[in-house]
Amino acid sequence: MSVLPDPEYRVLVVCTGNICRSPMAEVVLAERFDDAGLSQRIRVDSAGISDEEHGNPIDPRAQRELRERGYPVPHHTARQVRVEDAERYDLFLAMTGQHVRGLRRVGIPEEQIRLYTSYGPTATSADV
Repeated sequence: MSVLPDPEYRVLVVCTGNICRSPMAEVVLAERFDDAGLSQRIRVDSAGISDEEHGNPIDPRAQRELRERGYPVPHHTARQVRVEDAERYDLFLAMTGQHVRGLRRVGIPEEQIRLYTSYGPTATSADV
């Protein structure tokens, strides 16, 4: 069995509870990076600002949406963002302005935080 090298860049996608938006975005981004031949260099994970869903799987509605669009539904356990994540991840992609503020409150440095939609030139809203 071969051991995969550590990725050069780590992205954490962040929403409220880590059971709908952020795990779905994690799956889609990871597949896009894989399609581009970047899966060995970029790792995508997800977390939530709140701990209310801690330990829960992806919401059944989000699972259904992923399946209907041809994406795999991974084993997932919701978790909360921690200040230590600033050392583990290079980029935090927040789903909304509220999540940006939550990341700041946790202690994530401003230069590591971006809105998810800031990378979508056709986005019609700042929030997902």
